[in-house]
Amino acid sequence: MNLLDLLAGLLSWFADLLAPLGEHLVHRQAGHAITGGRLGCSLKVVSGRQLGLSTRWRRGAVVISPGRLDFTPEQGWPRATRVITHLVVLGPSRPPSMEELTWLPADWLITELQTPAATLGWAVPARDLRPALGHLQNPLADGSSGAEPEALGGSGSDHKFPTQPTDQ
Repeated sequence: MNLLDLLAGLLSWFADLLAPLGEHLVHRQAGHAITGGRLGCSLKVVSGRQLGLSTRWRRGAVVISPGRLDFTPEQGWPRATRVITHLVVLGPSRPPSMEELTWLPADWLITELQTPAATLGWAVPARDLRPALGHLQNPLADGSSGAEPEALGGSGSDHKFPTQPTDQ
């Protein structure tokens, strides 16, 4: 092994050591609140299969609707928004394990979510968890009738159907 290989290995190790700290600082600067309908979070597959996710934590932001998360990853390919529907919350939230603290901030909580095809781990800042879960579980949080997009259009799209004018 030459000196250049040794230096490259040392720099790689140092970058791996500092990466979680840098990600945490960037996330803290971006803010944690559900302002603008977006919430910083991390998602991973616990069991099963979910398009766009793996068994590794993937950081990004979600727009929360009842029974639905629109997840946009922070980095990686593709960065396209992944729509995750038919979500059910499984059990209470928990703090990250020692191993998960490598990828997640200590002040986040993890909640398991069930989709038709997978069980997901959803990590969010502890102070944002309660309103986020309330919005995810409340069928009337968006002011709608509670019907899911799939029940209306069959595609889960954001198509807005025309409304009839009301007589006044």
